[in-house]
Amino acid sequence: MTTSFLDDLNPEQREAAQALEGPLLILAGAGTGKTKTVTYRAANLLAHGVAAERILCVTFTNKAAGEMRERIRALAGGAARGMVVSTFHALGARVLREEAETLGYGRDFTIYDTSDQFALLRKVAREVRLGNETLALKAIQAGLSRAKPAGLLPAALADAADVDDVDETVVVAYRRYQEFLKSYNAVDFDDLLLLVLRLFREHPAALAKAQRRFQSVMIDEYQDTNAVQFEIARLLVASHGNLCAVGDDDQSIYAWRGAVRENILTFHRRFPGARVVTLVRNYRSPESILAVANAVIRPSPGRAPKELRSTLGPGEKVQLLVSDDDRDEARRVVDLIRMRRAADPRGRYGDHAVLFRSSRLMRLFEEKLRLEGIPYVLIGGQRFYDRREIKDLFAYLALLENPRDQVSALRVINLPPRGIGRGTVEKLVKHASRAGKTLTEVCADPGRVDGLGPKEAAAARGFAQVLQKYRAMSRERPIAETLAALVEEIDYRAELARDADSPADAERRANGVRELFESIAAFERERPAATLRDFLAASTLASDADEEKKTLQPTHVTLITMHSCKGLEFPHVYVAGCEEGILPHQRSLDEAEADESDVDVTVDEERRLFYVAITRAMRRCTISRCRARASRGGRVTPRLPSRFLGDVPPGLLADAGIEVNRPATAEEQRAALERMLGAMSRRSPGGGHKPPP
Repeated sequence: MTTSFLDDLNPEQREAAQALEGPLLILAGAGTGKTKTVTYRAANLLAHGVAAERILCVTFTNKAAGEMRERIRALAGGAARGMVVSTFHALGARVLREEAETLGYGRDFTIYDTSDQFALLRKVAREVRLGNETLALKAIQAGLSRAKPAGLLPAALADAADVDDVDETVVVAYRRYQEFLKSYNAVDFDDLLLLVLRLFREHPAALAKAQRRFQSVMIDEYQDTNAVQFEIARLLVASHGNLCAVGDDDQSIYAWRGAVRENILTFHRRFPGARVVTLVRNYRSPESILAVANAVIRPSPGRAPKELRSTLGPGEKVQLLVSDDDRDEARRVVDLIRMRRAADPRGRYGDHAVLFRSSRLMRLFEEKLRLEGIPYVLIGGQRFYDRREIKDLFAYLALLENPRDQVSALRVINLPPRGIGRGTVEKLVKHASRAGKTLTEVCADPGRVDGLGPKEAAAARGFAQVLQKYRAMSRERPIAETLAALVEEIDYRAELARDADSPADAERRANGVRELFESIAAFERERPAATLRDFLAASTLASDADEEKKTLQPTHVTLITMHSCKGLEFPHVYVAGCEEGILPHQRSLDEAEADESDVDVTVDEERRLFYVAITRAMRRCTISRCRARASRGGRVTPRLPSRFLGDVPPGLLADAGIEVNRPATAEEQRAALERMLGAMSRRSPGGGHKPPP
């Protein structure tokens, strides 16, 4: 295999693609061809004789993994067969399927998604008896969301409770939650990584096996890794040091999910001798947009210095749209979209995206788009796999694979109604707990359950028989065929009509079922040898980002949050609500004040979020703000421009319309000056804001 394909790369990309051994950090600015560089490097590894099965490429969404896999195959052909290209969680599931018994789990474990986790946490919250179940549930959820991404098992969290501000009740709940999961032979998303870390730390043979298997590891979006992901990567490459990390600290926007920006900023210290290659040639946006983006991100403290340079020429200036209020903002942005689309013979509404810091700002834009008859798509609605009808059928499928899955069993034990009421379920669950059996085992032999009448026992036995019948069928028949027969036997379509809120709701849910069957059929066409276990894992591991990308339509304007837009690009981008309290978000400002910390450091992730939003624009970028905005209670209050606009030299911004850009009033100027002076007094020496536009 030749390496002539490397001629397609620019000098910096080529340098990165040719660095095949030892630790390598590719600092890839927005739009600089990061994915291209990674795929060419993978192809170059193959060209230099590294076996495909010895290469591991990890990223954060199934969509990104699929694109990377296809691009590597296009370059390397059959030589790429056997290479593992997956998300972190899919990798964790893969390792655990092989090693589950080492940790006391069965290989047929169920992966609980967010709603399954919530159902189990509610049970735990009732058990710990804090008095207020809702408050208990919130406290437990918050504790787990901090502990698991940080790599803290219950014992470690208990130690932290002795020296830190950790609620001991959360420690008890965490331990009980994990006990329930293990008894149900289930894991949640965080466990897919946390258990792998535990496996590698406690079982050297399992770690050595993984190290031998993966001799070259590449991790995309490295700035988004959390403490557990970093440690897994470190252990994987400890024997050979061949780790290639790719990412951009300026696009680190997921600290609230546990992402640790310092993982990328300290890479050269944690992996001594690391080579660092920086990509700054931008192939997405003109110089005018990059000049604003560079100005916004430049004051960010501690960042790796880099300035994006455009390969596309000067371009149109970024426009600043200043509206009287939020209704006026929606009207003017939608008017711009309509006019720009009409002025471009090849233009499509799908070329336009409006970006928001908070989804609650979308409502007025939706109203205006509907009024104008402009089609739009809203990113961030209910996920397909979270729909009620899909959860019902997935619960049945999960029970066919894992009979110990009590959360799924409780969901469908009386769905459709088969005479197993709440009282009967309580008796069955209590007996299962005392006897050390699963709920489905007790249903199969309900004669020994105290207080259970003949009708209830017959109903429980009928439920178990349905599961047994279709569990056997699932081992021999295609997934779609098995599910279709199950749906027919339990008459689930009649249940949809009976339980629907309206005829329209019944039709929507029926369409959801049809869509599920279509997705199963497509899965089986693509992977004819796949099992039910494979399908359940692939579906459960579909991330929010994967779901969101599926909803994009070329004929529809996109309304999307800034956190969801990462990895996307649009010819025309409108960044709405660039005001103090929105961007940066008021919550960030409040936390900074409560911590008595440097505001600029505390809200720095908000700055990076703004930077990500601006760098989505391929042709035009419009930044929008209001002089006044209605609050949640309906009261209209004055708004000040975002402090981040103060870092943009005025010459880089153009008025989006003279009639909407009246000078600020004396009161607004006074308030802005007070805000600036306050912010400057909290900044470290050498900083300072320019007056905002």
